[in-house]
Amino acid sequence: MSGVIGAAIVLAILSFLTPPEGMSVAGMNTVGLLLMALVLWVTEAIPLSITALALIAFQPIYGVATSGVAFTNFINSVFFFVIASYGMSVAIMGTTFTKRITNWLLKKTNGEVFKVVLAFSASVGVLSAFISNIPATAVLMGLALGMLEPIEEGPMKARMSKTLMIAIPFGAMIGGLSTPAGSSINILALFLLEQNAGITISFLEWMAFGVPIAVLTIPISSYVLLKLFKPDAISAESINIILERTTVKEPLTVKEKKLLVILVLIFSFWIAGTWVPAFDITIIALVGLIAMFLPGIDVLTWDEFIEGVSWEAVLMVGGVSSIGAAVSATGVSSWFVSGVLSGLADMSMVTLVVLMGMFFNFIHLLLPIGPAIVAIGVVPLIVLADTMSISPVIFIITLTFMSGLCMLLPLDAVPLITYTKKHYTMMDMFKSGLIVSTVVVVLLAIWGPLVGSWMGY
Repeated sequence: MSGVIGAAIVLAILSFLTPPEGMSVAGMNTVGLLLMALVLWVTEAIPLSITALALIAFQPIYGVATSGVAFTNFINSVFFFVIASYGMSVAIMGTTFTKRITNWLLKKTNGEVFKVVLAFSASVGVLSAFISNIPATAVLMGLALGMLEPIEEGPMKARMSKTLMIAIPFGAMIGGLSTPAGSSINILALFLLEQNAGITISFLEWMAFGVPIAVLTIPISSYVLLKLFKPDAISAESINIILERTTVKEPLTVKEKKLLVILVLIFSFWIAGTWVPAFDITIIALVGLIAMFLPGIDVLTWDEFIEGVSWEAVLMVGGVSSIGAAVSATGVSSWFVSGVLSGLADMSMVTLVVLMGMFFNFIHLLLPIGPAIVAIGVVPLIVLADTMSISPVIFIITLTFMSGLCMLLPLDAVPLITYTKKHYTMMDMFKSGLIVSTVVVVLLAIWGPLVGSWMGY
């Protein structure tokens, strides 16, 4: 109740304050709605999705936007992509693909502890490049706990448990950066960039930014965790147990072959969209989802789909998309850039990326909601780039990547999955997450401007 009261007080105060010079009344009310939502999201006084719906209902009431505009900005391409991506996640999790990937990687480890940690990080990273981070993390966590189960309780098991339970969500979040399909945050950022700047980043262009950083960061993350927590080697017996549990002797079933064909086609069309604009990412995802239900294909049932979709995530994305559009339409972003960010215009691109990356990294401590961070940050960064007469793409990539990495504390749903198993403390995650997320920022500062210049951004 205190969170609701606090949100109401914040909204009331902002409603009665005189707007600062250069900001309209509608802009001030938009800020009030944003701060109200932030209080509710951080305190979790009411469900996150209900807060997102409140952002729609209050926009016409406070003169921020008409009801038609608020609803139109809520139901957008991101909304439907998130639905489609969860459908693909459900279909994949109903197959043996996860076991086959993990088994193949573990066979390459020879029991070496670094390779074992890397195998789990890489497995979840590969899955998270195409499906939601949450189910990918949950599945790999279950496999890891199964491997650890026969180990005798003691310091050795505790250190290995700690390492793997942090490595898996880290791998999932890093893997989610590598393709637009890896996270709803990525698609939201692409939508807002196109909506507000008229710039379209293709699937392949995104991968040029994300894949090299993911490929470098996952091994570095595994190495950092190894050095911090010093887990002992895992016995051959334990490795064999997980190998037995993930061994699939049977060939792919007909259903799995059908799904594999659909997934390959989806990915191929996403890549082809780099040259054929008609192959829109969301349209291709929806067509792929529809194909899974067709008679004779039947790789997904309606009940499985309904149960597997995170409707909270869908409503959350819709709500932040709508308020993000209001931030631009009411001039809040322009006011913020001219009044707060104008001093950044003289800095070098590398310095700006580092400062932005670390800022968005730490903002998770106050606002552990990736889509909300993107919704608030995209338009001001586009305006800042415009004042510098440069493309906003590098800024938006930095914002999106760091919004998708909640590594300092287990406040996001992805790390919370393993944190609830009580194998590591918040301080364990903070010290490891600070190092790994800083590595990502440094790689972004080096690789982002470089690959951006090659693409003409």
